Order: sequence, then C-alpha cells, then structure tokens
Amino acid sequence: MSTDGMATLTTATGSGYLGSSSGSRLLEEIDSSMTGTVRQKRRRKIQHKSYQSQVTPPDPSGLSASYVVNNLIDAYFHLYNVYYPILHEKTFRDRVGTGQHHKYPRSPWRVTYHMALAIGHWASSSEHEHMKTNYYTAARASMSLHMLESGTVETVQAFLLMGNYLQMINRTNTGYNFVGLAYRMAIGLGLHREFSSTGTMNTIGHERRRQLFWTIYSFESGFNITTGRPPTMTDGFIDINLPLNIDDKESTLRDPVPEEVDYPTTYSSIIAHAKLARIADSIYHEYLLAKTAGSRMEFRLAELLERDLNAWRKALPSYFASDISQWFLGPRSVLRWKEQNLRILLWRGSQKYHNFLPTRFNAEEKCLDVAMESVHDIATFCMAYQDSLYHGLIWYATYFLVQASLAILVGFLGKDNSESHHDQEPPFWHHAIYESRDCLRKLARQSISAARCMEMLDRICSRFESFPTLNSSPNPEIYSLSNEAPELAIPPLDEASQQIPDFLRRFSENDLMFGDENQLTISDDVGDPNLRTLMNEVSLDLMGNMPLDLLFNDWVESPS
Repeated sequence: MSTDGMATLTTATGSGYLGSSSGSRLLEEIDSSMTGTVRQKRRRKIQHKSYQSQVTPPDPSGLSASYVVNNLIDAYFHLYNVYYPILHEKTFRDRVGTGQHHKYPRSPWRVTYHMALAIGHWASSSEHEHMKTNYYTAARASMSLHMLESGTVETVQAFLLMGNYLQMINRTNTGYNFVGLAYRMAIGLGLHREFSSTGTMNTIGHERRRQLFWTIYSFESGFNITTGRPPTMTDGFIDINLPLNIDDKESTLRDPVPEEVDYPTTYSSIIAHAKLARIADSIYHEYLLAKTAGSRMEFRLAELLERDLNAWRKALPSYFASDISQWFLGPRSVLRWKEQNLRILLWRGSQKYHNFLPTRFNAEEKCLDVAMESVHDIATFCMAYQDSLYHGLIWYATYFLVQASLAILVGFLGKDNSESHHDQEPPFWHHAIYESRDCLRKLARQSISAARCMEMLDRICSRFESFPTLNSSPNPEIYSLSNEAPELAIPPLDEASQQIPDFLRRFSENDLMFGDENQLTISDDVGDPNLRTLMNEVSLDLMGNMPLDLLFNDWVESPS
C-alpha cells in the first residue's frame, strides 16, 4: 500500500508513526482479525513526481498569466478559504494587484502567494491535472532559512498553507511537520493570547489574529487524530477569543470590527470548527489515556463527552440547519462529517457497557449507528450535489466515508458466520457498505484516492463469507447513485429533521435520545402524570451516575 494524506492506506514503512485513531490501524485490525486469511503484503510502484529533483526558477513561465492567476485566486477563496480562513481576501487581492509578488523572491509573502495558487488549482481541478502543475515547487523555491529565524504572521500563514496542502497531496509527514512549525511559531508570536481591550480599538487586524490562531488549533487537532499522534496543545493556557461572524469583504486590517451578522460568512465554519476541536481534544485525550493504560474509556465518561457533542450541535446557528447559499453547503457538510467521525472514535474507544447499571445500548451499537449514519449522509450529499463536487470536497468525503466504512467492518469482525447474516434480508451494515462503495465509485471518476479506497473495500468485503458479490446488490436502485441528481435537500444538522432510510431505523424515535439534555423529560407513555412531572424536575446532579440512555428508556437486563 502507498502512503496517503488520510493516514488510511499506509504502512509502517516510510509513513512515520501512525497511532490507534488513524485509519491505518483500523485496516491492520481488520487484516489481523480475518480468520483463515493469509496476510498479503503487496508493494506497488507508484510513479510519484519528485519535487526534490525539479529545478524551477522562482517564478516559472506561464504562472503569471493574469487570467490564470485570477481564476486560481477565485478558486482558493471560494473553495478553500471558506473552510479555513488563513488569508484575508481583500488584503491579499489588493497586494496581488500592486504586483508585490514579483518582489523579494525569497519571502513569506512569495510562498503564501504561490501556495494560494497551488491550493486554488488543487481544489478546482482533478488529481491527474494537478500533478502536472509547478505552483508548489515555486512556493518551495521561495523559502529560506531566514523565515525560521524571524517569525512573522506571514510566515505562519505560509507554513500553514503548505502543511495542509502537503497532507492533501498525500505527503503526510512533511505536512505534519509544517503545521507543527506554524503552531510553534504562532505560540512564539503570542497568537494564543488575547489583546487587552483597555483603550484599544478592536480592529480587523486583531480579528485576523483570532481567525488565524483558531484555524491553526483546528488543523493541529484534526491532524493529530488523523495520524493517531499525541496532542501538542493544551486548551488551558489559551485565552484568545473565538472569531466573530462578521462580513468584512470591504474592510481593511485597520478598520474597526463590524457588527456580527446572522447569515453564513467566511468565518462561520471556523467558529463552529474551533468549538468542535476543543471537544475533540477532550475526547482524544481520554482515548489516548485509555489506550496507553491498555484499556478503554469508561462508558459513563463517553456519555458525558457525547453530551458535549450534542450541546455543540444544538448551539449551532440556525443557518446550519436551513436553506443556505450554495457555497456554504461544503463547509457545513464537512463540519457535520467531522462531528460524526468524532462520535465513531468516541464509541469505538469506549467500554462496551456501563460498569454498574444496565443500559439499553452498548458502545458497539452506538458506534455502528453513527458510522452507518455518516455513510448515508455523505452518500446522499454526493448524490444530490454530484455536479457541484470539487476536488477539495471530494477529498473530505472520501476520507470520512472510508473511516465510517472501516468502523462498520471492524464492528462485524468475528460475526460473519452469525445466524443474522443468513437471513433473507441482508443486515444493516451490508446496506451501508453497498452505499459507501457506490459513492466511492462515483468519486473515483475524479479522485485517485477514492479509486484506491474503493479497491480496498472490495478486497476486504471479498473476505467476508456472507457478503454477497458487490455487483449483485439485492436492491440496486437503493444503493447505487443515479446519473441524474434528484431534488434532495442536504440533511440539516438538526437531528430531529435528519432523513435516515428505513433500514437504518432499528430503534423507535424515543430510543434515539436527541433533545435538550439540560432538562430531563419523560415520554408521554408514562401513565402517571404526577410521576412524569416529578421526573422532569429532578436535578441532573441527582442522576449523575446513571447512564443517559437509562434515564430516557425502559430498564433492561444487562447483557451477560
């Protein structure tokens, strides 16, 4: 297998350390758990463009054509910066307009300029087309040791862009190192500390520091989980405020910060992402502590962390769950997929049952339900908006789709010969894998990574005895993506209105426990109204040691 920026199709050789939260470890678990299968190691020779051997002038011919530059800058800000606002659009465009990128061939600004072009091209083209470009090479040629010796915000931006770009073109370790440099340089510049508001006007420049730091924080958090490497930052010493949801398209860095707005802006996604990253760090911290101790997270602790995720979801602004501008569909969906991926990690690393009290659901069921939900959400999105998918969005869809699919397969290892797998109707996980595979088949038309992931799923599924041939789905029209996208609205982040197919509804609506967890409620089928009123008013602290699903569901016998 070859290395990739998703830390999924990787091996121990030449890929750096990949920990237990990475997709690579899921693959190892699947491979080692397959009974009666001889592990096969296949080495592929992939012709990989060697950037080391290329000798390119600082400004290669053809890269300066104004129409090309303008198109790539548009692609960068429309298809990437709305996820991670590393650059301020007006400031960047004004600077390009003055021709400053032609000056100082070895400078952070020159690196940032070429990296914006590289990412713009990556996001708007296919993988095959992007392999032929020299934008990254031009950015690297503009780097110098002096950039490390004198840290600036511009250097932080340059390293951050380069680090994320390298991850997305399957150079995981190098990208990891550059993001680490950006993080350490940001700490050195004090970007993690809030300005004193006494006698100081809050300007767009101050707000830019907040936006940049929380983007770095989100990158660092996500990269650590992707690769399974230890976290490097502690939330306790960070006091810089979260960014504001402002519309500053016409503002300069010296202008005062405008009032917040109640519609999506360039900063809406990173605000929600930063809040999610803080919860992700808590989950990952407990996950690694348990792994280090050779155990799993306490079931009760996992429930409390899940409550944080539920509270985060409920606190999202209304435009995350309503009809919105087309450009915001991608950032909003990726954010949802990340949250689902966190829930998968949470329950995959938890003890199966509560230690003391019986509970209706166990951790394996919770993990499976979230994984199947994630597969369905991603496949539905890609079907509804297949004509609007661009490379950057396809990259994220592939990553989270494969993570969810591997979690499903791991959950059913050792159960392949169970009686439920020989029923007339295939089990629920079969449907989810069909849906995942069909989605990857569509994405593979534009993505090499999606094609490799689809091939990997096919090889794994062929080793499950009860899994039918992938081309002989019992109901193909359910699982395959049609050529014409139907009129489907993207599933909103509001759980109550989420569309889940019938075959995923294993439990009644009352079993799903989505709602305001700050106030306990008992369903209307409780016969005694006085009892119902009493239970609704009971303090959460009084029931703090009980599993959450026990509070909302009937008492059941604990599995032996």
